[in-house]
Amino acid sequence: MLDYSEFVQKLKELHFTMRDVYMKALIQARKTSYKDISKVAKFGIADLSYAIDKVPDKLLEKTFEKWGKEIPMIVIEEEWGATTFPEGTHPDDCEIRLIIDRLDGTREIMYAKNRAWILTGIAPNKGVKTYLDDIEVAVQTSVGKNVFGEDEILWATKKRKTVLEIWDLDKKKFINKLSVSPSKAETIEHGFLPIVLYFEGYKKVLGSIADKLTEKIIGPVYKGISRVFDEQYISSGGELANLVTGKYRGVIDIRPFLGRITGTPFGLCAHPYDLCTKLIVDKANAIIDCFGVYTDMIEKKVPLDAKTDVAFIAFANKKIQNQVEPALKEILSEYGIVF
Repeated sequence: MLDYSEFVQKLKELHFTMRDVYMKALIQARKTSYKDISKVAKFGIADLSYAIDKVPDKLLEKTFEKWGKEIPMIVIEEEWGATTFPEGTHPDDCEIRLIIDRLDGTREIMYAKNRAWILTGIAPNKGVKTYLDDIEVAVQTSVGKNVFGEDEILWATKKRKTVLEIWDLDKKKFINKLSVSPSKAETIEHGFLPIVLYFEGYKKVLGSIADKLTEKIIGPVYKGISRVFDEQYISSGGELANLVTGKYRGVIDIRPFLGRITGTPFGLCAHPYDLCTKLIVDKANAIIDCFGVYTDMIEKKVPLDAKTDVAFIAFANKKIQNQVEPALKEILSEYGIVF
């Protein structure tokens, strides 16, 4: 039986190298107002890739081919779909499934606007019935520094609680290891509760749902006062990092439900690779529910693939969940959405 904790160091080392090549490309791109790294490069399985996404292509292929010779694996990611390593291995002969979002927050980092994250999870290979909750180890690493000038790595295993490591990755210097602490606040008032509406096509309906939700929970708006804060951070992994480190009270991403509400295509939404570090939330004792959303149904089990549309709802603690979730369910039921 595999000891999945042994993958933590390997994944961290891979992330360090990926982070370095991204930062090198980003620093170089400053000279051209970021146009070289913000060009559309390729339409992938479920999302398009920009030039910066392509930077670690050769590194990833070389690394996974080497790892695959030690432990045959299926690698799942947004450009490749599902690929076996070593090359030519039959999927049934693979021992593990590794799912990776090589750069979660591309649109943030390619303009040096906010941090992005490298996300990776590893699960035993159970074929097409391998799900997000089967992931045994998850690691996510920041690309770009926090407000303290530090780099952050979050990781967890099924057998160990979430850990936050603070680094100076420019110098490869470890600084500190901390336990994560989601907010213990009992209300959403005077805290962040992002309701995701990053992109065009969603905002009218989602904005209406967001306003109905806050009014139902804390009452009407008063002139000159703001009691619930929003942030459109285009990184699912980044949002979850903010949740487990106490910055957010919750996160609501119901974009895939929009097709049912509007009856029209709903554009880009999250996929399993965006949520492949869900284990970090689970093991931080925060609360997260992910839903695979299909044309004819909504399922709580999310397969480890690159295509499934995923909605997620996350809370820092049970009291916040009890305050928000009943109101959210009531509002969505008006649109025929039951979960």
